[in-house]
Parts: sequence; structure tokens; C-alpha cells
Amino acid sequence: AWCFTADDEGGYIWDYCDVPNCRRSASMRCTAADTKTCGCEIVKQSDYRGTTINTTKSGVQCERWDADWIKETLEFDPLQMFPNASIEDNNYCRNLFPGLNDLAWCFIADDDDFHDCNVPMCDPCKCM
Repeated sequence: AWCFTADDEGGYIWDYCDVPNCRRSASMRCTAADTKTCGCEIVKQSDYRGTTINTTKSGVQCERWDADWIKETLEFDPLQMFPNASIEDNNYCRNLFPGLNDLAWCFIADDDDFHDCNVPMCDPCKCM
């Protein structure tokens, strides 16, 4: 496999990528990642739907997604914008913006920035 990478002059060049090789025997069943316990790196953990991780990497409690100040900060209601993200009535870590952040995250009180959470990465072979 190949991908584009940045070169030293700010441009892009192609290079070979390290893609894991998933070996399966004929008797082995393919199982998908359990996105209630981990998030897939290939989608920047935007698939994570766990119900246990609700603190940042630094241990600070996440705010509820339906908090009024979060709606004001984002300038939209995340519950309406992301109806399939499982953010109603909770404060669990999610990655609503995989184009902006690489990990599941949340908001914390008195801060209008994303804070990464310690959501485990799923086995890449189960995320395809």
C-alpha cells in the first residue's frame, strides 16, 4: 500500500505505508472491533460508543454534551447535529470532529477546547 507524505519542502510525495497484514485461516471467523470498548485509529476513534470513559487523559470529569454552554461554544446543538453519536444524556468521550482531532475527546468545565480521553485503540485488523 502507499500514501502521500509531506516532504521537507512543504510538498507531498508518495511513499509505502506500513499496513498490518491480517492472517486468517479458513476456520477463523472475521470479527469486527467492539466499539464499546475501543475506537478504531483509521476513523480517529469517531466510532467509539463506550459508556465508561468520561474523563480526560488528565483525569478531569467531562461535561454533559447537552450543556447549554457547549451549544453556545459550538454554535449548534451537538445532539441534533450528531444524532447517531450516542451523546444524549451523558458525558462520555467521543470524536465528533475526526477532521480536527485524532482521538475521542470531551469538553470540561470552564474551557471551550477539546480535551483528549484515554480511549484504547482497537486492533487495526478488526477495523477494516
